[in-house]
Amino acid sequence: MTGYSGELTVDKLADLPTTSSYDSRHFKAVGKPETFDAALRVWKLAPDAADARFAKLLAEVPHAERKDELADKSLRGYDGRIIAVAAVDHAHGVVIELTCGLDQCRDAGQAAALLRRVMARADRLGTSIAAPVEETKPKEDRPAEAKPTESKPTEPPPEEDKPFQLKRPELKR
Repeated sequence: MTGYSGELTVDKLADLPTTSSYDSRHFKAVGKPETFDAALRVWKLAPDAADARFAKLLAEVPHAERKDELADKSLRGYDGRIIAVAAVDHAHGVVIELTCGLDQCRDAGQAAALLRRVMARADRLGTSIAAPVEETKPKEDRPAEAKPTESKPTEPPPEEDKPFQLKRPELKR
């Protein structure tokens, strides 16, 4: 979509660990400066937490302006030659931030169009929403749970034991 024909490696960003509510992908142009890179950060959250995450992005992204051109809410910002666009989709319980260098995305409009394509695929992330904060405490801090009886089927592990992970993209060349 950006027209870049060079080689890209795909990895996770090192800023935050993958959790039950967060994952990332860094599309790094081989042998090029970060202005040729793009990155996605995805949070899978309940509506109130999604709004709080969006407010935090609005405060943290340099030169951020609320645009509301994508999903339920969106923003655009920039830091030097790096563009950031982010959006909240309450129906799918996601907040997605795309950062893209100006050598990869020619302008904020192209970055927004790229994020629009990502948001159109938000339904592929599933429908479960991360457990509330009080449910993610270590087991020793939780009240004792009743032992399952023999007649009950085995329950799946708690949400925090199943980290939210993005699928590795298929890169078209």
